[in-house]
Amino acid sequence: MRGDGLKSRHYFICHILASMAYLVAVMVVVGWLTHEPQLTQPRPQWEAMSFYTALCIMLTAAAVFTLPKNLWLTLLFSMVSATMAVFILMDYLFGWNFYQNQWGGAPYRIIHDLYPGGMAPNTAFCVLFLNLAIGFYSFSNSAFSRIIQMTFSILVAGIGFMVLTGYLLGIEIVYTWPGVSAMSLYAAFCVTLLGIALSIVFYVRHHRFYVGHGVFQTISILVAGNLFFLLLWQNFAQSAFLQIRESINADGVMIANEIELNLQRNYLTARRFFIHLGNPDVTLNIIRHDALDFLSDLPGLALIAWQRDKLYQIWSEEPSFKDDVIRISQACRQGKQKNNIFTNIISGLATNGRTFLCMDYNRGHHSLMLFNVQEMAANAMVRTNTSLTGMTIQYEDDIIFRKINEASPGFARQWMSTYRLQLDFLSEPVVFKWWPSPRYVTNHTPWLPTVTILLGLIITCLLALVNHLKNRVVLDNSLLKTSISDKTRKLMEMESKYQRIFDNSPDLLLFVDSDCRIIECNQTFMSTMGITRKKNITEHTVFEVLSIQNTSLAKNILNRISDTGMIDNLELDLVNQFDTTSRMMLKVNPLVLQDKREGYLFSFRDISNIKALQEELASRKYSENLFHENKAIYDLILDETTDGWWDINLETGQCMLSGKLLNSLGYDKEHFKPGIDFFRDHALPEDFKALEDNLKKHLASKGRYPLHQEVRYRHRNGSLVWILCRGQGIVDPDGKIRRIVGTHIDISPLKFAQDNLSLKNLELNLIYKTTRLILVQDDINEAFKSCLLMIGQAMRFVVGIVYRFNKENYCLEAGTVWHQGMDEESDACITAMKRLKIREKEGFVGRVWHERKTLWFEKNGGDSVTVEQSLCPHFRFEGALAFPILVADNLYAVFEFFCRDVHLKTGEELDMIDVLAAQMSLAVERKLAYHQLQHLALHDELTKLPNRRACMEMLDLALSKARRNHTEFALMFIDLDDFKKINDDFGHHAGDVLLIEITGRFKESLRAHDYLARLAGDEFLLIVTDLATRSILTLLAERIIESLSRPVIIEQHEINVSVSIGIAVFPQAGETVESLLQAADKALYQAKKEGKKGFYFSSSK
Repeated sequence: MRGDGLKSRHYFICHILASMAYLVAVMVVVGWLTHEPQLTQPRPQWEAMSFYTALCIMLTAAAVFTLPKNLWLTLLFSMVSATMAVFILMDYLFGWNFYQNQWGGAPYRIIHDLYPGGMAPNTAFCVLFLNLAIGFYSFSNSAFSRIIQMTFSILVAGIGFMVLTGYLLGIEIVYTWPGVSAMSLYAAFCVTLLGIALSIVFYVRHHRFYVGHGVFQTISILVAGNLFFLLLWQNFAQSAFLQIRESINADGVMIANEIELNLQRNYLTARRFFIHLGNPDVTLNIIRHDALDFLSDLPGLALIAWQRDKLYQIWSEEPSFKDDVIRISQACRQGKQKNNIFTNIISGLATNGRTFLCMDYNRGHHSLMLFNVQEMAANAMVRTNTSLTGMTIQYEDDIIFRKINEASPGFARQWMSTYRLQLDFLSEPVVFKWWPSPRYVTNHTPWLPTVTILLGLIITCLLALVNHLKNRVVLDNSLLKTSISDKTRKLMEMESKYQRIFDNSPDLLLFVDSDCRIIECNQTFMSTMGITRKKNITEHTVFEVLSIQNTSLAKNILNRISDTGMIDNLELDLVNQFDTTSRMMLKVNPLVLQDKREGYLFSFRDISNIKALQEELASRKYSENLFHENKAIYDLILDETTDGWWDINLETGQCMLSGKLLNSLGYDKEHFKPGIDFFRDHALPEDFKALEDNLKKHLASKGRYPLHQEVRYRHRNGSLVWILCRGQGIVDPDGKIRRIVGTHIDISPLKFAQDNLSLKNLELNLIYKTTRLILVQDDINEAFKSCLLMIGQAMRFVVGIVYRFNKENYCLEAGTVWHQGMDEESDACITAMKRLKIREKEGFVGRVWHERKTLWFEKNGGDSVTVEQSLCPHFRFEGALAFPILVADNLYAVFEFFCRDVHLKTGEELDMIDVLAAQMSLAVERKLAYHQLQHLALHDELTKLPNRRACMEMLDLALSKARRNHTEFALMFIDLDDFKKINDDFGHHAGDVLLIEITGRFKESLRAHDYLARLAGDEFLLIVTDLATRSILTLLAERIIESLSRPVIIEQHEINVSVSIGIAVFPQAGETVESLLQAADKALYQAKKEGKKGFYFSSSK
């Protein structure tokens, strides 16, 4: 990836420049899309920045943004922008139209109409050069690519700056290319910024190359030469363009004048004919004869029509206007009126698709004349004999004449000229547009501009090449000179270094010739032997200087030198000038220069202290052996008396661990060499952090703070080991602790026992609390919700669900969902889970239902995914637990929990869940049995209505509420008429069936909050608490009586039955339960007395 050499400040400057260009381009795009011209051009008289220019600038700026970071994204932006510029240049240079105006679906109205793709050619060249520079920078690192990329970027910046200067000083030739639209001020500003930004990027990346190789001179020549010859070419090309344009305009004006003359002549001719028609002495034959003369003399005349007593027509070519004269006349009258003549140029269906000059006269006699405009224009082009080959004539919005040549649309727009002809008898001007053929332009274009630009580019490149070669020669000479200087300096430094080594060597060194005469000696030899001047020993033999008295020894040395040329480790005694004797070890080596023996090197080493050194080494060896023996005894004692020990030197980092300590973690002392990072690598991070904090406090207190910590270590087999770590720092005399020793005790069995005890306590606590909740709370759903929360928090679950068994649908329905610490997306999943319905054997919960036992699910195991996970794919969990609640061996509910980490793997934990599920099932069974007994005690077994006891309790509650709220309520005594007779006629079984059917009809007639109870036999009591008006009681009574209007079918017998109702209202009928019951009973008696099958209100107190 490029850009690693960019410094932050330069990178920031490049971003600022690219951002400014990007914002200007965005502003222009917004201006085109919102039809705000002030955003596309700073002044109305200056050129507007085009839509596609802004797009290319945005893409190139984006490429500069991503240049140091993402190479492929940079290349994508750069290639798209360069491709657009290349296509546009192809249209300019070769006339190849790639339909740039339709790129990207951009509407044609936002594209500048003067040049292809809405981009000026110099702008396209600048965009292309910028992206080529980016391409060279991305793909190549050669010297050539570095020069090219910097040249392109500086050249673009120079062109942009030159155009900005031209706009500010009003020099149009600077920013305009002949025949096409100019580069806009905004485009020049943007390419200048991008060129500067890329120049900074290239310079910072390869600044040593540009500075050290003299490349900037070459680049300056290329940039300055190209800019100069570009301006020169623009000047010459502009002059040639103006000359060709003047020639083209002269031809075009000639054609326009010819057409104008024909139109004026036709108008005058028609006017004379219309006036001639108004003469009463002119006969029809004369008019017809004149019309025929006009048709033969005027080539463009197509129709003459006039009317006296009937319509007369004379046409020149075909009778296509016979039936359309009226419509043509109406169209003609839409034009201008002059001298009672309506004149207009018309085309369309009425004229068979052709264009005519129409003149309509309607003063006394209606007359009409049509002239073929297309024929007139074609004849005019033939008569003028011009070199033009392309022309369009437009009147209002219609093209009335068109002649197209082989020129491309871009070429036609470049050379097109416009001329407006205003005639006094037409309402709108006639617009002429003409352009030459490419061959005409090529034949009339001078060679000077092309030769100028080509010759200029060649001269510029040659000058740049010569300068580059000159700089290379100068650079090579400089490098050679620098290399020679460096080698000379290194040789001198090496000589000085070897001289210092020779003089300061601890050995006595002598260089002698082949006759053993001394040539050179070092300073050590002179100081040891007591010699003051080196010239006193030169030219003397070694034996004369060394004063070797033993002649046999001297002779032995000479013989060994002459035989072998060397001596290795010969001991001898030397006496210096101070009569001091030293024991020396002599070595002699030959001195060979250029494969020729020139002499010998004598080296003497003082070995007087070797004996003393040998004795000292022997003594140290004995002490070391004694130390190792004592240490082995000490280690043995420590290993046998403690669980483990450690010894750490804080300064040296040396760490000693006992064998028992390593064995407790699964390591062997003989094959494992621990370091000071042993504790960090094997302890759990959180425990090691606590141990490290404890150690820091111990060191800060100089050993007074106790170093006592329980730490979890990771055994070699992956299991956890609990260790009690205790230590003590040894304080040195200077008050610092440099050494710490301590013990290492394995307390894993104790911790495991504590965990088992905690698990048992958790089991007993959960069993006690959950069963108590189920038994104490009245609502079993609320009890399950509390149990779900309690179990989830105690067992570290994150989500819990309670599924209740639905007998009717035979499925499990999620009734309660609990969760903690989840995001909004998970909350949406929880809402979806509350609508879950699971069948038997469906998913994880369905398996629990089917197998009726506790199941544990691991995400990475072989089990299938749960229904919850398929419902919410982002729902992440590592494990799931579910257990059933069974009542009398029937499924009642299922509890399901999810956890983020797997922490239920042991059999003891799952056994605890089984015990918890069994105890909760027993509690639910007892709770249901209690509710069943309570229901039987308060409800009638036959009709399932509340019995007398429940009714009295409800009546007391209604009375208390009415007194407290100062409201009314009513009692309705309901008694079946002649029920004893039905029992006698049909039997007691039929009577029971009748009571059940009547109870159902009563419930259908009552409201949901009305309280209906069976007191005894055929007596019922209705308590109405929601008593807004007395009419409610009348309505309820009528509905009850009406419910029995239909006979009851029992064993193929139709039984007609009716009821009588007595009504008592609190407090009017009584203020106690007894008084209200008595009042209702009296009212019932009165209703039966009045004929039964009715109701009666009790009187007030």
